[in-house]
Amino acid sequence: MNKKITKSSLSEKKKLAKRRKYAEIKEDPELYERQREKEKEWYRRKKAKGPVVGINEKSPRDIRQQRKKWKKASRRYRQKKKEEKLKETTTVFIECPETNNVQKMENNEEDDPLQSSVVNVKIRKIRYRQLIKRNILLNEIKKLKNRNAVLRKKISSLEVKLKEKVSNEDCTKFNEELNTFKTRKVDRQIKGERVKKFLHRMIVMHY
Repeated sequence: MNKKITKSSLSEKKKLAKRRKYAEIKEDPELYERQREKEKEWYRRKKAKGPVVGINEKSPRDIRQQRKKWKKASRRYRQKKKEEKLKETTTVFIECPETNNVQKMENNEEDDPLQSSVVNVKIRKIRYRQLIKRNILLNEIKKLKNRNAVLRKKISSLEVKLKEKVSNEDCTKFNEELNTFKTRKVDRQIKGERVKKFLHRMIVMHY
């Protein structure tokens, strides 16, 4: 099989080499003292430049110049990132050795702690990304479930209110019809009494 060497693996190797070199410097008192002197000199130069003046404290002309510098630096940074991304997507293939040499290469890789550490770092990164994606999906599912529960409560509450409203309207309508019926009955009774009295007076007058 062909093996792929990416930019990230090379950068990891450089970082590990840098750490080992610094560890070796710390073990040698003379080299470590030189390194400390370099760091002190860098700190003194930085301090000699004076405090950093805020953008709001500068004159309009200095502000314009500073913004131009920022724009140029931003363009350079974006261009650099594009080039790095392009290099990362570019894959370098290494020819596969003969079958009888595969076992030897595997043994060499197992013996190389730098190579194994790079592989472990890649595996951890992949697992971390997958874990983040899984947590995001679980949170989305939880939100949807909560929203569904809220909607169900609202629907049940609306159903209860609708039933109460319908029952109240029916009761009101029934009471109105009952009152109308009673009123009509009373009116008929009053009219009947009046007719009876009128007929009684007529009979008395004629007899």
